[in-house]
Amino acid sequence: MAKLFEVEPHVRAMIDADGAVLLDLQAGKYYSLNGMGAQIWTKAMDGEEEAAIVKTICELYGAPAERVLADVRAFVSGLEKKGLIRALS
Repeated sequence: MAKLFEVEPHVRAMIDADGAVLLDLQAGKYYSLNGMGAQIWTKAMDGEEEAAIVKTICELYGAPAERVLADVRAFVSGLEKKGLIRALS
């Protein structure tokens, strides 16, 4: 399985049943992820591909695939812009 992204070395993640917290040690900032964000983060870090993540999120939340795909891409793009991850091709 190909990962969507790699976490930058200065980022730490703490995940629980309610969501996740990302800590950027370099910038001294933290980011809170809701349940869906934590699902995307965890599945991507486990090496799941975009299509598999979208399918899982659709099943969990009953959302349409087009919307979930857009949300997954926006989520990953936002993390990359903040310097928390490095997207992989």
